[in-house]
Amino acid sequence: DLQKLCAASRCGARLDINALPLSAAMQELFDEDTAIDYALAGGADYELIFTLPPDRVPELLAQRDPALPLTKIGVITAGSGVQCVRDGAEFTPRRTGYDHFAVGESS
Repeated sequence: DLQKLCAASRCGARLDINALPLSAAMQELFDEDTAIDYALAGGADYELIFTLPPDRVPELLAQRDPALPLTKIGVITAGSGVQCVRDGAEFTPRRTGYDHFAVGESS
């Protein structure tokens, strides 16, 4: 959905793969690369993605339920497209999105 968000907003993003919140169950069931694939393109939403200007972060943190985990996974950039970074280097995911009309294929 990050690609769709960026396209609709006419911006780009830099996504930190190492920051993706992988559940304990996901990490237990799958090797790291497969868990990342599912997190990026599995089609079963388990986290919401949103953007927020950096100066609004303190306000959000002050108003949210402390039991609600929030994870910064990247930044919005000028330009277009999503650049992924893993372990400090450019990373190309094996799958890049879920297509509800082509089950099992990336979009």
